[in-house]
Amino acid sequence: MTEIILFFYQNKYINKLREKLKLGLLRLILCAPTGAGKTVMFSFMLKSALSKNKRCMVLTHRTELLTQSGGVLSRLNSDYVNLDAKLKKVPTDAFMYIAMTQTLIRRLKKFEYLEILQNLDLLIIDESHLQNFNSIFPFLNPATIVIGATATPLRTGNQKSLDEFYQD
Repeated sequence: MTEIILFFYQNKYINKLREKLKLGLLRLILCAPTGAGKTVMFSFMLKSALSKNKRCMVLTHRTELLTQSGGVLSRLNSDYVNLDAKLKKVPTDAFMYIAMTQTLIRRLKKFEYLEILQNLDLLIIDESHLQNFNSIFPFLNPATIVIGATATPLRTGNQKSLDEFYQD
């Protein structure tokens, strides 16, 4: 695996998340400015979880972000299953998945997708301030750690508040 070397401020973000996890909070927002390296930070967390044989997923809403996450995981020599629309046979025993939220939501009626969500140890939601991720939460195991990465942790108007889904 390629080593990820974090900047001091990235270590600070990750250590804050670890402190919250030790307090028993499992739904957390990783809020950092654009360009701070949120993908690098959550890739570091994924690398750590995968080294402990934890089941993980990165969920995003855009092809570019899916490609970016897959690229970082490839550089880390991490095998992953891309749960895209072309996938015919879904392996439920993989340790790392990446998916787009729209694709995953459309397939939640299939047992294997529900099984994957129920068995996750860590779910990373990239751009977690967006509303389209809300419908995933009812299908998650309550013990799954969810880290929502965003630079803009604010929802306005009729949007559901992030505190309905995240604890800190």
